[in-house]
Parts: sequence; C-alpha cells; structure tokens
Amino acid sequence: QQALHTAQYLFLSLKQHQKAIKSLKKAIQLKPNYATAYINLAFAYEDADQFQEAIFSFKEGLRLQPDDSNTH
Repeated sequence: QQALHTAQYLFLSLKQHQKAIKSLKKAIQLKPNYATAYINLAFAYEDADQFQEAIFSFKEGLRLQPDDSNTH
C-alpha cells in the first residue's frame, strides 16, 4: 500500500493526471473506505478539468471522513 501511495503522489506532483487517477482508483478498489484517496482523486480530476468527477470524489471523501480538514 505504501508503494501505491508514493506512486499516487509522484503522479500528482508530476501532473500526470491520468496515471494518478488510475492509481487512486486502484487504491479505492483495494480499500473502499480510503477517504484520503478520494480527496487526492478529486484533486487529480480537478487538475484534469474533470470537474463532475472531482465534485463526486470530494463529497465521497468528506462523507467517509467528515472531520478531515483537507476536505473543507
């Protein structure tokens, strides 16, 4: 899981949006309640101008972890 997490941040920082999205979706598939992955997925979708997907991912991250300051 740590390797997947590192790859996600690497893809995001390098602006490789589609690779980040693919990696984050895989992380969510493996761990469906992974709120941080949903938030990071939202950022990746936003950077890729996929705003509807970004909104859904932000909402899902907030639903899973409502006290996370990264979601507000």
